[in-house]
Order: sequence, then C-alpha cells, then structure tokens
Amino acid sequence: MFKNRNIIIGIIIVLILVSLALVVSFAFEETTAVGNDKVSNTIFKNKRISIEYSDGTNELTTSTGLFNPGSMLTKNFIIKNTGNKEAKYSISLKDVINTFDRKNDITYELKLNNNIISSGIFPSNDTILIENETVLENETKYYTLIIKYNESEENQIIDNGKTISAKIDLY
Repeated sequence: MFKNRNIIIGIIIVLILVSLALVVSFAFEETTAVGNDKVSNTIFKNKRISIEYSDGTNELTTSTGLFNPGSMLTKNFIIKNTGNKEAKYSISLKDVINTFDRKNDITYELKLNNNIISSGIFPSNDTILIENETVLENETKYYTLIIKYNESEENQIIDNGKTISAKIDLY
C-alpha cells in the first residue's frame, strides 16, 4: 500500500517538475509602444514588436474648428521587430469618434513605405486597417496614416466644428 502511494507521489512530483520546466522555458516577449505611457502593451508569444509614434502618442485628433475642407491630419509611426523570429500583427483604430454628418467627405490612407496599403471612408467605430501583416526578424516598417477632409462642390457647412478622433492600436 505504501509502495503504490510512493509511486503515485513520485509520478505527481515528476509531472509537476516537467510542467514547471516547460513553463520556464517558454519565453514570452511583448509589444511595446514607445512615446506614450498611456499606451498598453500587448503580449505576443516568442516575438518582440515595438511601435514608435513620431509625435509620441497613438492618438489622432482634429482640433475643433480647424479641420476644414482641404485639411489633412498625418500620423507617422514605425513598427520594429527586435525579436529573433518573424511576427504577425494587425493595426486598427480604437475608440473612434466621428461627429461629421457628411461621413463620405472624410477619408483615410494607410501607407507602408509610401505605398497605399489600405484606404477608405474614415470609420465611425473601431475598425481594423490591416490584418496579419508580417514583420521579419530585425525588420523596421515605416507607416503613414493620412486623414483627409475632402472638398466637395456641395455645401459642407453642416460639418463646421465637427471632430474626429481615434487611437492606433497594434495587436
């Protein structure tokens, strides 16, 4: 009876040690956002991706009354893979606010190395801009997000003083 009990306890101890060794050897690295303490980190398994905003923040905001037809808002950011494996990521707009009535007048373009990779009407809610983009080991990608208030031959006075805002999110 004691012999069976000792064998069972021995098996349990071995399983615990093996599980602990697997947990310790499985490295987790994270995505870091540089330039803004309010930006949260996202955990990626075995990958290290950082995002740096040229103006130090992930926020896109138009100034009330200053975003008029013909205006543009530009946001530059860099995504770097400092890990030792290629990584996949997606870029989205979170916490989107679009108070414009003429939604079609506000458009966006997302450029990678000056090539448009995503474009359309600026959204009114959270939206994925690109999905499953690959960044190779030690690679850096240069992005520009441009928000345009396009001029129209129709009267746009209805949107005087309206704003848009969002946060760029990497996951």
